[in-house]
Amino acid sequence: MAERFTDYLHRRAAPIWEAQHHHRFVRGIGDGTLDVEKFKHWVKQDYLYLIDYARLFAMAVAKAPDLETMMKFAELVHAVLNIEMDLHRSYAREWGISAEELEKTRKAPTCQAYTDFLLRTATLGGFAELIGALLPCMWGFCEIGLMLAKRDACRPTLCQVDSHVLSVGVRGADGVDPGPAGSVGDWVATGGVTAYRRSVLHQ
Repeated sequence: MAERFTDYLHRRAAPIWEAQHHHRFVRGIGDGTLDVEKFKHWVKQDYLYLIDYARLFAMAVAKAPDLETMMKFAELVHAVLNIEMDLHRSYAREWGISAEELEKTRKAPTCQAYTDFLLRTATLGGFAELIGALLPCMWGFCEIGLMLAKRDACRPTLCQVDSHVLSVGVRGADGVDPGPAGSVGDWVATGGVTAYRRSVLHQ
């Protein structure tokens, strides 16, 4: 059976994905030792990230090669703006972060660099580059969320796994799978693989 292209991409960046699992922030969520203020900082930064994430999906609608793909990404735009962001505001309130505080938050340099990379790639590149840049975010949330959900030591309030994030990650990764590894040459030529590698480092 031919290897799926998404499986090929994931394998190429396996060491980076593994390193994410052992990052101090992720480990701290898993074992309950993460400083709450650091987690609250992430919650606020992720809210700002979601705004540009929705813009990225909207640009995917415009660059999609066919109507079916346009519809898939249009659904994701709606999901982020009308479901995910509302869930995020609700979750932030549980940590004492008001909607006003979320709106007044400024992006940290790392968040700014990541969203700048995503939107620049989507603007100047083709559809393959956009998808290559997009995949790591979907996979990152899905993989880390599933991993933390399996840890008995996880502090419940810190490791709540948003089922919507997980479903978007899985559905998005499968939905944009361009086929078996035999199509790698086309994706290399159009910049999709390069965009993916750079995005994994940001993620």
